[in-house]
Amino acid sequence: MLVNTDEDSQATSTLPENPPSVQHTHYLPSITVLVDAAASLAPVEVHPATLTEVPPPAQAEATAPPENVPASQDSSLELASAAVTDATSPVGSIHSQSVLASPVATPAISVPGPGSQSTSAATPAPVSSAVPSSIAGRLYTLEDNPKRTAHSMGLAGEQDAGLMVSFRSSVMNEANQVDADILQVYAGDLMSNHPPVHFNMLHDSFAPLDNAAKDAASKRIEGAVAGNADELVRLYFRHVHPVYPILSKTRFLQAYFGDADMEGTRHNVSVPAASTSGSPGSTAKETSSGRTGKLSIPASVRGVVYGLASNFWKRDPANAAFPLNQHELFEDALVSLQREFHGPDLWTLQACLLLIHENSAENATIETPRVWTLAAQAVACAQVIGLHRDPTNWSIAPWEKSLRKKLWWATFSADVWSSVCHGNPPHIHREGFTTPSLTMDDLAMDEDVPLPLARRIQCLVDQATVRPDVASCARLSQTVAVSGIVHELLHSSFSDVAYMESMQDPLVREAGLQQIRQKLTNWSSLLPRCIDTGSLGSAIHNNAPVHLGYYAAVALNFRALMSPVTKAAKQDPQSSLRRYFRSAMDDFRPFIDFMHNISPECMHAFWGLHARSQLILCGNFLIYLFLLAPDPEYVQDAFQLLGRFHDSLQRLSAVADKYAISILRPVALRIDSFFTQAAQIMRSGQSAETMPISPHLSDSRSKA
Repeated sequence: MLVNTDEDSQATSTLPENPPSVQHTHYLPSITVLVDAAASLAPVEVHPATLTEVPPPAQAEATAPPENVPASQDSSLELASAAVTDATSPVGSIHSQSVLASPVATPAISVPGPGSQSTSAATPAPVSSAVPSSIAGRLYTLEDNPKRTAHSMGLAGEQDAGLMVSFRSSVMNEANQVDADILQVYAGDLMSNHPPVHFNMLHDSFAPLDNAAKDAASKRIEGAVAGNADELVRLYFRHVHPVYPILSKTRFLQAYFGDADMEGTRHNVSVPAASTSGSPGSTAKETSSGRTGKLSIPASVRGVVYGLASNFWKRDPANAAFPLNQHELFEDALVSLQREFHGPDLWTLQACLLLIHENSAENATIETPRVWTLAAQAVACAQVIGLHRDPTNWSIAPWEKSLRKKLWWATFSADVWSSVCHGNPPHIHREGFTTPSLTMDDLAMDEDVPLPLARRIQCLVDQATVRPDVASCARLSQTVAVSGIVHELLHSSFSDVAYMESMQDPLVREAGLQQIRQKLTNWSSLLPRCIDTGSLGSAIHNNAPVHLGYYAAVALNFRALMSPVTKAAKQDPQSSLRRYFRSAMDDFRPFIDFMHNISPECMHAFWGLHARSQLILCGNFLIYLFLLAPDPEYVQDAFQLLGRFHDSLQRLSAVADKYAISILRPVALRIDSFFTQAAQIMRSGQSAETMPISPHLSDSRSKA
């Protein structure tokens, strides 16, 4: 139930003391109060001079209005004072700002406070984004708030965003306790048509079953890596993070190594108390019996970090004797994650994104649909915490803005490539987000470990880990850039509706696809030197996945340009298939050189799960070119490309470890299957024998 936060309304409100099943009618007086209060709304003129002189919280009540403020503006000053009400004040103080705010010497965007405490009927007024905030000098965090999580309140939410600028309420339960507060991080700007932005600060109260499940999963995870967790964290930041830097490095290391309270840390992060479930609580500290800070990190995150690092465990001969089962670690991480979704935050999303990259089953030749559902889960998590909205003008700290942007675009990229893997339309639509493009500052944020923490952990992690890596930032940036081009391609040509509509006007379709082709060419031409094709990378700094994504995009683009694929098109010199065949051969030839230049060390680096489907797509495109070659010259040329690709796969498979084989095996099986079946077709003139799918088919054949 919504309750007005004005003092007068609280005095007359008569919320029931008993559950609604006992006293149904006691809600009616409160509803009447809400109606009366809404009818009395009167905009209050707010002047910058008034708001910039807000006293600190401890002096708010005792400070009188400045002498130069007219009497008509007294309520505005009271509004500003009310904005710093302590979270422990009586119910109805909707902004728990003493908990959420952290003093930062940076101007904040306008964040109107709760209702005025004057004896008049004055209420909070709409405040333009151009007006200094009623709590100027303060920034907020949507993370690290003990026992609270921030849920984005979209425009179609249960409360109107425009109304909440003037009148907002907290959600009360039957015991007159606040279940959720509303925090405004941006007042909106009518001149630029930017809506207000609010977050529901939900007071977390998880069911005992949820906490028990998270605790049990955490204990199993820590038990599985007992005595080796630190080494796995070192391996993760040595091998995985440089290629896929989506984990908030400094925040993780501060929490994991128990340095949340260390002076000089950049973000001054408040790490929750130790709990095997990772539930938020008070600040955790190191005890004499060992570090407990790492248990403040959700079990889902710890599980996937240990699990991904386990791929590289046996690279060090000293580690070979300890058995690690990645799939068990990931399953326990997933068990915890399902419970953590009741209070999702940035940690939750990072776990979602990393879970996608679990090693596939050894006998899998087709990617499991679970990858698709995990990507959908990541998108949903990102949206519920508001990552799809532009945080540029929000009153939150710069590090949090950058991290939110980075995680949104990592989610966007995961959605695109999971879509390609399964041939489904992306979950994220072009009109569904306003998050601005990444900058290198966004990518480098949280990558430079503060000196006090770096000194503390210098014996526990590689020294390269604590320094920012420009190449790592560039890898993610360029991966996102290619993903954006593929996203445009999927929406324009690879959905059923888009395909049918675009094929009605082939010239327009072709022009659009040519523009996408030019974007891919520009991307390749403008690559930073640190990740260009001249340096595919080592066993640690692997640039190959970025280029593999590019070649997969090139193949998709030509498939769209050369469609429809028919026997008539193969014979028609004016068909798009014939007109673009030579260009496809020329543009895809560098892919063969790319595969030839992959070294065993590079193959043994982290690639990520999407590399499997990207390799399959590229291999199938080579088969596509061979089968559709319009004349003998093209047939011979395409066969040579296919043969060289096959040779590269055999070379790499001969030296690959178990992890690398899982990447190569699906495409190698497809190429081998093609050569085997093609030979049979050419010898016999008919399709090769295949096993029947259903035993009923087998029975019917035998009877016949």
